Amino acid sequence: MLQERTFGREEFLRLLQITGPTLDKRAFKREIAFAFGCEINAHMNEYLLMDAVAIMLTSMLSVGIGMKDAATVVREHWEEWLRLVQSSERDPGTIVPPTDQLYILAGKTQDGRLIVGTGTMGEAMSKLGGGTYVDPFPFGVSIHRVLHQLRTNARNYKIDIPARFAVQTDDSNYVQWRAEITAYQKLAHARFNAKTKAKRAKKAMA
Repeated sequence: MLQERTFGREEFLRLLQITGPTLDKRAFKREIAFAFGCEINAHMNEYLLMDAVAIMLTSMLSVGIGMKDAATVVREHWEEWLRLVQSSERDPGTIVPPTDQLYILAGKTQDGRLIVGTGTMGEAMSKLGGGTYVDPFPFGVSIHRVLHQLRTNARNYKIDIPARFAVQTDDSNYVQWRAEITAYQKLAHARFNAKTKAKRAKKAMA
């Protein structure tokens, strides 16, 4: 179910409208987030639709807080923005007014803490931690905008994507989907650790 639709590298790049060198550079600098809090995809040159959501969300957040911090937020708060995706898809055909859209807000306090809030703009603001912000206001991205952009890219470049990005909590397949997410995370983390170990070994031999 989780991997019923995967993308090869070139198709994935078209969906995101970025270049291969850009993706590789972000991965090298750890300025990237993949699905479900992962720092890397579980299988080489194979990507999930939710990977595209994570990377697109990171790119949009980076406008306000920088790429590295945006990637950290998307990785560490994947459960929160996944719930936003589920909520936004309960009636995906409806045109949602800006006041009712669902946002992830992120900013940094003067003591260096990243603060995050999710929900409608009012809800997200109320969930932010206290402190003095580096900037006057936290930066927000609408999850509706993220999904709309991916659907637009898919339509423009004739890429087939599922009608839904996520499984709803009341769906009979939800428990299985969550189990598949956990299994996928283990594979991705194992691959990340193996790559990190190989890099350290290569550096030690240099």
